[in-house]
Amino acid sequence: MHWISHRLLPYFDDRRSQPRRHRVVVEEKPLTVLNWQDECWLRLGDTLPLLDGADQALLNALAELRSRCH
Repeated sequence: MHWISHRLLPYFDDRRSQPRRHRVVVEEKPLTVLNWQDECWLRLGDTLPLLDGADQALLNALAELRSRCH
């Protein structure tokens, strides 16, 4: 068991493929960004306050999408 957990599993653990989270501030609003597989991901709910000045149809579509994801 020790050999598997201390020798074998770390060999297969590729830290570059693991998701990483960090915090950013956009327009004084904190966001959590997930970096995974060379892409940045944001929570839809976190981005909605940033779209205050956006077109209402876009806001409605995003709100509907958010409600379907829960």
